[in-house]
Amino acid sequence: MTVLSNQPTSSSVSIVSTFAETGLDERSWNALADRGTNFVFQTYQWNRSWLSAYGDQCEPLFVVVANGSSTVGVAPLVVEQTSTQGRVARFLGDGRSDYCDLLAANDWNTVAAMVRGLRDYGRWDVLDLKNVPAQSQSVEMIREICRAAGFPVIVRDHFVCPTLLIRGHEAAALKILNKPALRRRENSLERMGHLVCRDLTAASDVEPYLDRFFGQHITRWGSSSTPSLFCEASNRLFYRELTARLDRTGWLLFSVIELDEHPIAIHYGFDHQDSQFWYKPSFDPAFASKSPGLMLVRHLIRRAINQGRREFDFTVGDEPFKKRFTNFERKTVQIQVFKDPARYAFEHSKHKVISAMRRMAASLRRQL
Repeated sequence: MTVLSNQPTSSSVSIVSTFAETGLDERSWNALADRGTNFVFQTYQWNRSWLSAYGDQCEPLFVVVANGSSTVGVAPLVVEQTSTQGRVARFLGDGRSDYCDLLAANDWNTVAAMVRGLRDYGRWDVLDLKNVPAQSQSVEMIREICRAAGFPVIVRDHFVCPTLLIRGHEAAALKILNKPALRRRENSLERMGHLVCRDLTAASDVEPYLDRFFGQHITRWGSSSTPSLFCEASNRLFYRELTARLDRTGWLLFSVIELDEHPIAIHYGFDHQDSQFWYKPSFDPAFASKSPGLMLVRHLIRRAINQGRREFDFTVGDEPFKKRFTNFERKTVQIQVFKDPARYAFEHSKHKVISAMRRMAASLRRQL
């Protein structure tokens, strides 16, 4: 008997291409997300915004599991044709979502039904699921169920996600907040003029700042080898769509540092499910010597502490500045599922070679 045979006979699996066909409206989608690994990136608002901005670049693929008339699980995916791996299915939101997961309520049979649906659908070559929280129950479920279905699987570490734990660690959080490096930056800016920190949550308050936010980011990265994502219209559209859809949810946290009414640093982030999230910062390059970005970090840490948040999650990326202001690290993983054993063998061998080279490079750095 395989794992897939555990699925109750009362359930059905379908492959659809629109939100409407999933059988979930905004409230029921978010209620389902709330029963699993729930971040703002799994919400209806986030996924609808992503599809509005990028939907013309891919083929939506929702794997829907229903019991009678009730939808009990959705794998929100998109499929893209690639030149090297064929048809690759990824999470809807891939590339903008710092955490991704199935909407399956951590239920083994629901995940098994999703895999069965993908197996029967067949029009994919690789399932490439990135940024799945390592602590998610989906990781082990997908690994075991896919193997039982005959699909080779690779699970590898993907990103480090530094986090400042606050609740139960208040003394440590306050110590980080009052680091001399942060206090000096704030004091220096206060001596220059009237310094104001604003936290905006309503779309009507945020929208007048968006063009300034985009412009700051474009200027900041204009002379680097990695131009700003806001040079592309689709990325600006995504942020505008998201701002509108998050209105009145209380999840959007748009923070502005103003010096004499001039925005010198801006952060587009979130406050969701008792946690605060770092997402996209910008600052006026004319003030770079004053490190307004660090002032922004201090303001956000102070807010998270004052609001009694469980944590301030700096999300994916192990940039050095994050490690200075955090006391915990979580990880995400990448799960790759293959229909073709030969493609799996190639990717597995390539990964082993890359891992060996990285270990060798790390060893050499330690010896220098």
